[in-house]
Amino acid sequence: MSEKTVTFHTIIEENNAPDEELPLSGDGGPVPTSELETAKILLVDDVEINREVIGAFLRSHGFPNLTFANDGRSALSRVLQGDIAFLVLDL
Repeated sequence: MSEKTVTFHTIIEENNAPDEELPLSGDGGPVPTSELETAKILLVDDVEINREVIGAFLRSHGFPNLTFANDGRSALSRVLQGDIAFLVLDL
């Protein structure tokens, strides 16, 4: 059995100012931090342990509203429901 190495690169800046707005791409406008913390995030990975580790990381950084998919087909189905704010996936 071959060994697999997984490396996670993260860019999450901690911010203790709850009213500060963070600029996001998309419509170009800022989104209040409180909305980021309640945004629904879809985490897509075919490897269960990766979903668990990344999910734990996101929860520990203040993002509790997670949902998961294990393949592209189920991810697309989930996104089409219209309530996903962010998508995290590997390529």
